Order: sequence, then C-alpha cells, then structure tokens
Amino acid sequence: MWWKINIFLIAALFLIIGCGMTNISPVILTVNPDSRYQTIEGWGANLEAPGIPVDEWLKEPTPENYDKLDVKDSVPDELKAKIMGDTVSELGLNRFRLEIGPQVEMRNDNDDPLKTDFKAFRFKWQDANIGKWLLPIKQRIERRGEKMVLYISYDLDSSLTPEWLLQPDEYAEMAVTTLKYFKETYNMEPDYWTVLNEPGNQRPGNPKLVAQLIARTGTRIREEGFKTRMSGPEVVTPRQITDYMKALKDTPGALAQIGQLTYHLYWDPMNIIHRNEIRNWGQKLGVTIAQTEWLEGKGLEVVEVLYLDLVEANASSWEQYGLCWTANPYNTAGGGDYFVLEPDYSAYYMNINAWYLRQFMKYIRPGDVRISISSTDPNIKPVAFAKPDGRQTVVVINSSRGAKDINIKDLSPGSYEVILTDSRNKGQVLPQKVVAASESLTFQMPARSVVTFYDTGGRAPKLQ
Repeated sequence: MWWKINIFLIAALFLIIGCGMTNISPVILTVNPDSRYQTIEGWGANLEAPGIPVDEWLKEPTPENYDKLDVKDSVPDELKAKIMGDTVSELGLNRFRLEIGPQVEMRNDNDDPLKTDFKAFRFKWQDANIGKWLLPIKQRIERRGEKMVLYISYDLDSSLTPEWLLQPDEYAEMAVTTLKYFKETYNMEPDYWTVLNEPGNQRPGNPKLVAQLIARTGTRIREEGFKTRMSGPEVVTPRQITDYMKALKDTPGALAQIGQLTYHLYWDPMNIIHRNEIRNWGQKLGVTIAQTEWLEGKGLEVVEVLYLDLVEANASSWEQYGLCWTANPYNTAGGGDYFVLEPDYSAYYMNINAWYLRQFMKYIRPGDVRISISSTDPNIKPVAFAKPDGRQTVVVINSSRGAKDINIKDLSPGSYEVILTDSRNKGQVLPQKVVAASESLTFQMPARSVVTFYDTGGRAPKLQ
C-alpha cells in the first residue's frame, strides 16, 4: 500500500510543479517578410478641441446665434504646445478628423447649386480648430519628414441637417465650397471627405442616400480640380457593411469615387466575418481601409481589437476618437480621448489606452508594410512590419493570464529596443535584444501584456 501512496505523492508533486511553470515549451513566432499586406497610412484622432460653443448654439440653432457666439480657447498656450508635442513625438499621431455640420450652411444660399453665394457659409468653428490645433500639429509632423493626413467628416450635430442639404447637388455644393475655403485660406487640401458619419445612428442617412451623396459629391469635387477622395461608408458597426456596399455598387458612379473604406466598431468589436468583407472590398477596389472610431475599449482590450483590424480587415489607418478633453467617464477609464485634461486646464496626462496604443503607433510609422508572422499559440497575437529601409518591428500581445516564453524566428538581424506595457508598466523600456543572422529572439511575455520589438538600426526612435 505504501508504494501506491508514494506514487500518488510523486504525481501530485509533478502536477504542482507543472502548474507553477510559465510554459513548458516556448511559443514559436515565425516571420515571413515575403508575404506582404497593407501599408500603414496613419494613426488618427478627432480634432474636436475644447472651446467650441456647441451647447450654446443648440439652444438656438440659427446663423444669427452662431455669429454672436465666441469660441473660447480654454487650453493655455503652453499646455497646448506640450499636448501637441506629445501627440506627434510621444504617441505618433499623424491623421486627423475635422468635423463640419449643418452650421456651415444653415440656410440655402440660393436655388442653384452651381452658383454659390459665399455669404451664406460659415467656418468660424473650423477656423478655431485649424488655427489653434491643426496647423501647429501639421508643422510638427512635417518637421520629422512625414505627411499629415486630413479627412473631413460631416457629423457636427448632423441630426439638424435640413432636407434640402441632403439633396446630392446641394450637398456637393456645400462640400466644394468648404474645400475652396480651406484651399484659399490655408492652402490645405483634405485627403478624404466622409459624406455622413454613422448614417442612420441618430443621424440622417441610409445606404441609398450615402451612395447618392458619394457619387455626386465625388464627381463634383473632381470636376473642380481637387484631389480629395471620398471615404466611407463610415458605418457604426461592421455588420452594416453589406447593405452599404450593395447600395454603392447599385448606384452609378459611386464605387468609382471611393478612395478609402471606413467603419466603426460599435455593437460588435470582435466581428471577423464583416472585417473580412471590408478587406475583400478594399482589395477589389484597390483602396485603403480605415477604422475611424471606437472609444469603448479599456486597457489591453483596445489593442486586441486593433490587432483584429490590422490582420482581419487589413486596416491601414486606425483611430480611437478624440485627441484631448477634460476628464469624463470615458477617458478616465481609458477610452474616448488619448489625453485627459484636468478640469481647470492646469495639466493633462496620457490615459491607459493611449499607453497600450503607443506600443503600435509610436513604432509603426506611415510607409511601414505589414508582413506575415505566425504563432503556435492563439493567445499570443503578433503583428510584424517592415520599414522602407528593411528594418522590422514586431508587436506581440499576450492575452493569457499567465506569462509566456516566446521565440521569434526568422527576424531580420538588428538591435531591438524592447518596450512593455501592462497593468504595472507604461511604455517601460527594457534591455535591448541583439539578433544576429540566423538567430532567434527569445523573451518572456508577462501576463496580459503587449511588447514591442523595434529595430533601432543603432539609434533610438526619435519622432520630433
């Protein structure tokens, strides 16, 4: 009997030891640079800066009330400069949404959409965002040798849009007039125009109307000589993409105007089937793909969702939501705005989601191409990118609740900076890993973490 007890004790001891180990064999990640996918265009934010008197205008949504309301620049210049510096150099944003809405043309200028009365148009709110925020950020981006990507989104209290402005010819007139104003005033030409943000989501719009607006507005913009392309359909959830793409296909001239497919992630952020449909449409049309809003993620969850957009939708651009705002339930929990302002505008901080997203945004830059990388463990989610000079960046997410040893094979030789974010560390820089030819990179991933391996090429990634 004693020998049976001993065998039981030995087996139990092995079980206890085994449970305490991180993992018996490492997770193998294999890079294949010959399989190439999308090129990164940018990382984005909405420039809805504090100080625009939206609530006051809503009490009396008329041109007269708009004209008399002043824009209050609440953020001190010194603090604003620091936020913009961190936006560009620390977080790495280079793509921005500028919102317009029915305030631009509250009353029809006339009955002829081909003859514009400029006195009917108003851009005071957009001027404030452009002058105080957009242009200084643009200068910082260009100083580091990159291009700012700008897109216009029709969304600012769009539920108040009059029916006449939703007529394709009248809408196209408004869009062209806006582009002319930006060009003449700021010598600025947006890259994309979204006709209706989240159509039908407590806003005007449906698949047929969006398709008609895209067809007519895109045609008119090209006739006027602008390079701005149409983006959309900017659906509130990937599940809506089927109906909207069918309407675009069935509307003469609509698909030809599309320069970028866009979508949001509400209701169904883990959806893969419709991400794949978006990816397939992008490949068919030869256009890029952008996920342009999801403010509900928290912590590691936000990069797990970003991972799906990169590998399942082939997204070239990704946006959480706002750049900065005073503390609120969304941004203090992680979502919403990247930077959280103190209520008295005395200071700000980068919230937890921004730290997780920084693992991608700061180190994966416009022009980098996603390349293939596989994993032997579904809880270890890697993405890999090749820079134009051949250097590689690998970002790895450990979704499991235990530490995991990883072994990255076929990585290009180089000196890799290692950056960690988890529940205890925010952008922690760890000792570099030097990878020689035919060597693998080994590392122990902490539980519920994201780690970036960035080939410095012998230099640190300074984004100035």
